[in-house]
Amino acid sequence: MERHNSIDKQRYYSELIKKYETGTAAFLKNETEILNICRQEPATAACKLFKLAEDALNAASLYVVISNLNNVVFGLKNEESLGEARKCLSKAIIYIENVVTNKIDALYSEYEASLAELAEIKQEEKLYVIRKIGLTIDIIKLAYGDVNRWKWAFVEIEGRFAAIAKNLLDLRKAQANESKNADYIHIANHVKLVKHLLDKTATRYIERYELSTKHASDILNAINFMSALERIKNLTGDTESMEIVRKKLDAWKIRYEFERKPQVKS
Repeated sequence: MERHNSIDKQRYYSELIKKYETGTAAFLKNETEILNICRQEPATAACKLFKLAEDALNAASLYVVISNLNNVVFGLKNEESLGEARKCLSKAIIYIENVVTNKIDALYSEYEASLAELAEIKQEEKLYVIRKIGLTIDIIKLAYGDVNRWKWAFVEIEGRFAAIAKNLLDLRKAQANESKNADYIHIANHVKLVKHLLDKTATRYIERYELSTKHASDILNAINFMSALERIKNLTGDTESMEIVRKKLDAWKIRYEFERKPQVKS
């Protein structure tokens, strides 16, 4: 009887996930075709990669649904599906990194020309995709649960996400943003989101340092993201909480220098 129940459950599960597996297979097929076109037509690759990033996020969500259904039917999350979800999330970030770079300390002049290649992508659409990346990270983390081996690895993903969110921001438009600009509200929301992500990521690196790695590199990453936040706040004339930002930077720099020095054993 128990064996029959197990077989019935497997059949039921297979039927449930069929349409989602069809969706992921369609993404993989389309991805191969789009990447081939990008290699053949590099001049138009930027916009195609940006749109492919959104497709990858949709596929990631489908893999999470498959895992969630596995949990409902069998009481266990599907590690393989969640692994595929992480791969799709990473692909989405990589495709945008390939356009605007993932360097958190990159000068605007370093990626301004690349950003211009996304001119046909509306500011509203950029903001939508950025938010979608954040949501996808959250749903994958939720699917894994609080206790999992990937917990601190997500800090790196969140850092890469914050970097591309910043590098997708047209800093010239952000600096000169006026209410008469048709994209005013979208640019303002983009700036606000970038500030939030930079602050959050810096804090997450400090948490990872304190609770897990004890590596000075995590403090340095926190400094780099908080320094990026300081630059954005200066650029946009935002003086609110600037003193807190600078105090954190001062404290973290002192801690970083301390960690780099050879420790004398007592």
